Amino acid sequence: MQAVPTGIFTRQEQVRGDWNITQNHQAMIRYTQDAWDNPAPNYASEGGLWGDDGFPTVDSDWSQPGKNLSARLTSTFGPTAVNTFQFSYSNNRIYITDGIGADIKQNIIQKIPTVFPGKKEHYAIFWSGAPINSLWNIAPWDNTHDIWSWKDDFNKTIGNHSLKFGGLYAWYTKDEDMFYEGVSPQFWGPVAGGAGLGGGWGDSRAPGNGTGGITNNLLADLLLRDVWWAGGDEGSNKVRSKIGWQDIEVYFADTWRVKPRFTLDYGVRWSMLPPSYQRDYRMGNWIPSLWDPKIGTSDPLNGMIFPEQLSIPDKGIKGGTQNLRGMNVGKGLRNTSLNTVAPRLGFAFDPTGAGKWSIRGAFGFFYGRPDMTMPTGQMAGQPPFRSTLSWWAGRPLDYFPSDVPTAGVGLPGYSIDTNWKVQGSYQ
Repeated sequence: MQAVPTGIFTRQEQVRGDWNITQNHQAMIRYTQDAWDNPAPNYASEGGLWGDDGFPTVDSDWSQPGKNLSARLTSTFGPTAVNTFQFSYSNNRIYITDGIGADIKQNIIQKIPTVFPGKKEHYAIFWSGAPINSLWNIAPWDNTHDIWSWKDDFNKTIGNHSLKFGGLYAWYTKDEDMFYEGVSPQFWGPVAGGAGLGGGWGDSRAPGNGTGGITNNLLADLLLRDVWWAGGDEGSNKVRSKIGWQDIEVYFADTWRVKPRFTLDYGVRWSMLPPSYQRDYRMGNWIPSLWDPKIGTSDPLNGMIFPEQLSIPDKGIKGGTQNLRGMNVGKGLRNTSLNTVAPRLGFAFDPTGAGKWSIRGAFGFFYGRPDMTMPTGQMAGQPPFRSTLSWWAGRPLDYFPSDVPTAGVGLPGYSIDTNWKVQGSYQ
């Protein structure tokens, strides 16, 4: 036996132009593009490639191209003031496509039946212990991420103070495929024997030894007929999440030379980070207080709210303020506080005045955005956009038992706090 060779290919091109418009105004523009490719057999789980396992028989081609465009205008106003304005755009892509073993992949797909109809692009996903660990292949899959940002900084020196005033506006989009069980079931290892058959927790028809499987070798169990596997969660469809969000920040900082041997840095930054949302508004949030027990589970939309911009009358979403059912939330279906002012303080001290060493310290509070893929992507998988089914006590891989579970099918799976908190940290 020998290791399977894999190749990683990278490249980058860049072009830059500088223009002295006048003595006091300079412009710069720069364009960069790069690429990272790892064709099958790929670096897989050893290299942290999420979505592929360590078995090279069925493997994917990975491609991650990116582009960046930046433009900057620098203007000086006398010997003590300078202003810098910059615009940047970047796009980042991840493309995972079928590499090798496509015929094996299709054969596996055909051998494991699914409840929901439609074309299946992925074979079943297996999560379990050694020697399987994980067995999956999510190709085809892609992720696109675009960022537009505008930033302006004004610096002014007054006496012993170096002042900085600035602002940033950034707009982000992130599109990716969600809910892979929408095109393939997910299994979580062999059922540990049914009641009375090994003493396990599984369906009474499941064989087992009560400790997790038949042979105590999960890979061997995968090859046996009539082994019941836990989970089998399955969705009606894959969802394309189309998230958008914007950041608005203003800030002030001062570097104050208090004494020749002591400098004080202080400032404040106000980060306004409204909740992310689905740009096509296809998202829903289940609110427990709006759930009507008289209706119960007969209506999948019981307790659900949707952005008022969304209208799908044939699915029970009428549009307008009635989508919110009295909830005071925006298009992200949650609100967040604007009390996000973050102070910073630092110092530098030269104990001897010789300039050979110094004592430094700093403290600050920083806000960041926690809601990119989650929970906004999760809300895109709520009813009526998608239905899910779970085999709570497991199922065989190659056929259905006589009773297909219906409990919970088509009902909401997520409830997101409408009072969304912006994450922060002390540093």
